[in-house]
Amino acid sequence: FLAAKSEADHYYRELKREQEEIINVPET
Repeated sequence: FLAAKSEADHYYRELKREQEEIINVPET
């Protein structure tokens, strides 16, 4: 359970970071 929760948390953090990068980098 703990490992699965850790993996899910890591996955969502990576996803959030990618979304933030997309938002922070404007398309030219």
